[in-house]
Amino acid sequence: ISTLFRVNKGILGFNSPVFSGMFLLPEASTQELYEGVLVVRVTDTTEELVALLTTLHNPGMHHARSLLHSRVDPDLPSHLTPLMRMATKYLFDHVRTRVIAILHERWPQSFEQWLRAHAELSVIQDEQKHPRNRAAQGGLVDGKAVHERMPEPCAAIRFAQDYDV
Repeated sequence: ISTLFRVNKGILGFNSPVFSGMFLLPEASTQELYEGVLVVRVTDTTEELVALLTTLHNPGMHHARSLLHSRVDPDLPSHLTPLMRMATKYLFDHVRTRVIAILHERWPQSFEQWLRAHAELSVIQDEQKHPRNRAAQGGLVDGKAVHERMPEPCAAIRFAQDYDV
C-alpha cells in the first residue's frame, strides 16, 4: 500500500540540496503522474515522511508537533529518530541542527546537569511516594510512574552513534 503526499517541491528544494538536485533533472515523458502531478517515489516510511513534512511546513519549527516533547521524556531519542533519519538522508541541515539542539536542551550534557535532572526526578519520586498522592492518583504523578520519567541512556547513546551527534 502506498501513501501519496502532495508536497510543494519549492519547499523541499529550498530546504534540501538532495531534492533541489532531483527537481533540476529534466522530466521524461514516461514519468508517472497522479492527477496531473509528477510522482516521486521514495523508500521512506509514512511515519518518517509525516515527521519531516510536519516540521517543514511549520516555519517556527519549534512548534511543530514532531518536535514537541516533555522536558523529561525517556523516549525522546526514539520519538525524534524518524525526523532525524530524514533530515540526515536528504540533507535538511537546519532540521538536523534543531533536533540536535532539542536533545542537548533535554538531555544532561555535564555531570552537574545530570545531578540537577536526577534531583528533579527525586522530587517527583518523593511526591509519588506521598500517601496522599498515591491514593489520589493511583501512585502516578501527572499520569506517569517515576520509571516512565527517567531518561533512557541506551536509546540516547544509540541515537548519538547512529546520527553522529
